[in-house]
Amino acid sequence: MVWETAVGVYRADLSAILNDLLDHYRRSPGMDAIARLTPACISSQGYVALLTSLKVSLRRNVRFIDHDCHIELRSRLRQYLRLGLQRLLVENGAASEMLVEDLLAHDLGV
Repeated sequence: MVWETAVGVYRADLSAILNDLLDHYRRSPGMDAIARLTPACISSQGYVALLTSLKVSLRRNVRFIDHDCHIELRSRLRQYLRLGLQRLLVENGAASEMLVEDLLAHDLGV
């Protein structure tokens, strides 16, 4: 729901927003599971925007594999991107009540 809302609100700017989020990502030590992102789970426009922003430049803390039908990346990076988009949607007043409450619950650790 976060990705679909972000695609609808930010449209052509989504790739730049994701690029900025990726530039600020700091990987914490330790292993985490691999996450697979497909167009079906983040929308086809979201998928294209994410792949475009991942390929813009190599980043030390960002590793991914493009398998043409899905993108593999670490689960913490996936969570970081989703929360970053959600926080931006809330700050811009473009989030639904459910997204606002979900972000509040996350921030409170509930």
